[in-house]
Amino acid sequence: MKEKIEDIAKNVARHRELELAIEATNNAVGRSMTLYNNNEQQFWIINKQATIVNFERDIVGDIIPTAGFVIDKTLKNDGFPIPRDSKLGGLLIQFHEGKHKYQTPMGEIEIEIFNRTTYSPSWHDDEKYATDIHIRLAGDSESYFFQTIAKILSLQTEIDRNKKKLDQATTDRERQQLIERIEEKETEQKHYLERKQSFIRKSAELRYQPILDPFQESIKRSKIFEGSLIINGGPGTGKTTLLIQRIKFLFSPTIEEYFKLTLLQRDILYNQKTSWIFYSPNELLALYLRNNMQKEELLADTKKVKVWASHKNELVKTYRLVDTTTKGPFLIYNKLHSISLFSNEPKSVQNIIRELYAFYFHFQNDKINRIIGLNVSLFKWKDTGLSIQKYLNNKQNINDLDKLIYLFLNLNEIYRRVSDTISEEYSTLIKHIAGEIQVSIMRDSERVTTLSDILMKWKNDSRDADEDDDSEIESEYFDEKKGEQTSFDFEGELFIKLKSLCRKQALKKLDINTRLNRRDKDLLQLLPEVEQHSGYDSLGQTAYFKKFFERITKGIAANIFREIPVIYKKFRREQFESNSKDWNINVLEELVKDDKNSRIHSDEQALLLYFINGICSQLAKTNKNQYENLNHPYIKAFKEHCKPIIGIDEATDFALIDLLAITSFKHPDISSVILSGDLMQRMTFNGINSWEEYSNIVTDTEKKNLEISYRQSPTLLALAKAIYEKSTGIQANYRSYIKKDELEPEPLMFVSQNEDDKLNWMADRILEIYKTYEDSIPSIAIFLPTEDLLGNFAKKLGRINALADVGIHVKACRNGEVLGDENTVRVFSIDTIKGLEFEAVFFYNIDDLQNQNLIKDLLLKYLYVGLSRATFYLGLTMSGELSNDIAFIASYFNRTKNTWMNL
Repeated sequence: MKEKIEDIAKNVARHRELELAIEATNNAVGRSMTLYNNNEQQFWIINKQATIVNFERDIVGDIIPTAGFVIDKTLKNDGFPIPRDSKLGGLLIQFHEGKHKYQTPMGEIEIEIFNRTTYSPSWHDDEKYATDIHIRLAGDSESYFFQTIAKILSLQTEIDRNKKKLDQATTDRERQQLIERIEEKETEQKHYLERKQSFIRKSAELRYQPILDPFQESIKRSKIFEGSLIINGGPGTGKTTLLIQRIKFLFSPTIEEYFKLTLLQRDILYNQKTSWIFYSPNELLALYLRNNMQKEELLADTKKVKVWASHKNELVKTYRLVDTTTKGPFLIYNKLHSISLFSNEPKSVQNIIRELYAFYFHFQNDKINRIIGLNVSLFKWKDTGLSIQKYLNNKQNINDLDKLIYLFLNLNEIYRRVSDTISEEYSTLIKHIAGEIQVSIMRDSERVTTLSDILMKWKNDSRDADEDDDSEIESEYFDEKKGEQTSFDFEGELFIKLKSLCRKQALKKLDINTRLNRRDKDLLQLLPEVEQHSGYDSLGQTAYFKKFFERITKGIAANIFREIPVIYKKFRREQFESNSKDWNINVLEELVKDDKNSRIHSDEQALLLYFINGICSQLAKTNKNQYENLNHPYIKAFKEHCKPIIGIDEATDFALIDLLAITSFKHPDISSVILSGDLMQRMTFNGINSWEEYSNIVTDTEKKNLEISYRQSPTLLALAKAIYEKSTGIQANYRSYIKKDELEPEPLMFVSQNEDDKLNWMADRILEIYKTYEDSIPSIAIFLPTEDLLGNFAKKLGRINALADVGIHVKACRNGEVLGDENTVRVFSIDTIKGLEFEAVFFYNIDDLQNQNLIKDLLLKYLYVGLSRATFYLGLTMSGELSNDIAFIASYFNRTKNTWMNL
C-alpha cells in the first residue's frame, strides 16, 4: 500500500489528536504502514509497553493481587501500538521497505513494510502535534525532514478546500481561478516536501531523539550482556543518545525477547536502583544529559549519574580503604592529585597490574613457606603445628586465585576449632597480664598524667615513627586496634598499648624478628614493669601460634582480603626502591617516604578498586555460598555498587586505570559495559589515546563506529575532519548526513587589532543569523580562551545597540551554565563546552589560545571540540595570523567576504 507524505501527516495528526483527547502518557514516537501476515496494519511505535500494571504491596512486601493499577495510558484504538525496544519495534525502525520474516509465538510470518515515520510528540500550540518529522518511503532513496507537521497539513487543507470549491463553482472563470490556485498550492507543496530542511536549534542541550537511525538501532541491540561495547563516533553522530537508549533497552521487559533471564537476573535488572549507573568525567556533562535521560524515563538523579572522580573518593571510604576516623589503612593524597602517578602509557598500566598480582601471590606463598620452615618442636601445640605444616607441603607455589581461595577455606574447615582454642587462651592471658599492669599504673597519678599527654599526642598523629608494614596487620590479628571512636579514652588507649608491648616482649624470646618501634621504646622507659612478667612464657607460646599459624586458619576474609592494604604498601615500596619506570617516581617518593606510606593517590584508588573487585567477582562466580555469606567491607561494598549495566560517556577523557576500575563494577551474574566517545575530543592529560588500550585488557570488548554526522553541515564537517587527520594522522571515517549545498554558509575569519571592530563584526554576523531565521535567535555560542574574560566580554557585546534594538541579550555562562532565556547569545570558556550543541559558533581572539603554550595537540582539540558544537555557522576573530600548528585551517575560512548575506 502506497501512501503520500501528506496522507502520512494526516494520520500522525489524527493519532496525536486522539492521544491528546485521552491524555495519553505513553505517546507514539513513530509510525509504520505494513502488510502484516497478509493483513494491512498500521503500527505506532511507543517508548514502552502498551500496558504496564503495577501492584501495591502489603507491609511485608508481598503483592496485593486486587490492588493493581495502570501507570501509563496508551492509545490502542487507532492501529496497533508496539514498544520501541521490542523485536518487532526494532524491525520497523531498522527498515522502511521490503518483505521481512518475523517470528511470532504462533510461528513465522511475513511483514511487508511500505514506509516509516519518526517524530517527537509536541504539546505546544505553535508546533501542532509533532516536531522533527522524518519520513522514509518504500522505493524512494530520499529522506524527508520537516520542522513541524503543521505546514504539510496547512498546504493540504488549502488544496482540499479549493477542490471542494471547484466542485461547487458555477462559472468558467471561477473554475479557472480555482484550478490555477490549486496548481499553485500543489507546486508550493511539492517544493516544500522535496526541500531539505534544517531545524532551528534554540537550546544548547542535546536534542531529544526518541528513535535512532537504523544502524544505531542495530548497535543498540547488539552484544547483549556479552561484555563491553564501545560506541566510537565523531561530532554529531548520536553516540551519547545511543548510549542512553541502550541503557534503557537493556533493562526493558522486552529484553527477554533477546536474552533469557533467571529469576535473580530479573530482580537485579528490573529495579532501576540496582540495574544501571552512568559515569561522566565532569559535573557539567552529567547535568546536560540528565534531561534526555529523564525523557527516556531513566531515574537520572545524583545516585545514578555520577562524576567518577568524586565518586571514587566515596567508594574507597565505603570499601574502608580510607577511614577518616581511624585514619587507616590509608588517607587520601591531595597534594599533587592533578599529576598522574602512573605513566600515561598503556604498557605501564598493564605492567603495574601484572606486577601487583604477582606480588600478591608472592606474599601469600611466602606466608605459607615461612610456616612450613618453622621449628615447632618446643611448643605445647606442636602436634597442631606439624599437622598444618604437613597439609601445606606441596602447596607453596600457588598462582591461581581459585586454588588460593580453596586452600584457605580448607584450612579454616580443618583447623578452626583447635586454632580458636589456642587463640582464646592467648586472649585470656594478654587481658590478665596487661590488666594487672594497668591497675598498678593507675595508682600512680603522676605517671597517669605523663602517659595521658603522650598517648593523646600520638593519637592526634596517626603515623607511627619507623612503623613497618607488617605491624599494621599484626595489630589487627592481635586485637590491638582502636575502634571507631573520635574522643580520647585514656584507659582504653593505655590498655591497647600495654597489650601490644606485652605481646612483643613475650614474643622476643621466641621470634628474633619481633622488634619494638621508637614509640614502643619510649613507652617502655616509662613502664619498666612491662619488661618482665611471669606469664610471658605461656603468653609467648600462644602469641607465636597466633602470629604464624592462626592467621592462615581464619579463612578467606582474613587471608584473601584483609591483607590487601599491607600487601599494596609493600608492593609500592618495592616499586619505589626499584625505581620503576612505570610510575612517576617523584610522586611515588612523596607517598612512600614523605607520607610514610600512609596515603593513596587517585590512580591508586582506581587500581585497588579494580584489584579488589576482580577478587570479589571471581569469588562470586566460583564460590557463590562464600560470596553471599562472607562479612567483609570489600564484599559488602562490591555487592552494593556492582551493576549489570554501566554507561561511560566521553570515555576518552578517562585514564585507562579509571576505565578498568569502572568496568570492574560489572555485576558477576549479568553485565554490559557501554563506553562512548571520540578520541579527538579527549580533553584531559591522562585520557586514553586509543580504544585498543582498553580492549587489550578487557578482551570481551567490541567496537562499533558511527559514521554519519547529523549535526553539522558538510562544510563544517570537512574542517573538523581536516583537524582530526592533522592531529591523529588517521583519516576521519564519518560523513555528513546533509547533502552538500552551494548555499551553505562558509566559515568566516575576521582579522583586526581593533577590539571594537571585532565586536561590531561579530554583532553584525549575529544579526544576519537573526534575520535568516525570520527574526528569531537560534542557539548561538561564543567561545573565549579563559573563564575570567567572560563577564567583561559579555558586557561589551551586549551594549552594542544593534543587538539591544532587537532584544538580543548576551550572557556570560560561567562554569558552562546553559540555563536562561532562549533569546540569548551565550559566552563560554573553551574548556567547558563538551556536550553542548549550537546552530552557530564564534571563536573570539583565537590568538590568545595560541599564546597559552598548550601541550601538544591541545589547541587543535579545542578547535575541533569548539567547531563540532556548531551546526551551520562558524566565525573566528583574531588580531594577527594563525600559528604554524593550525595554519592549515585558513583555507577552510573566507577572510575576504566578511558576511553570510546573499549566500
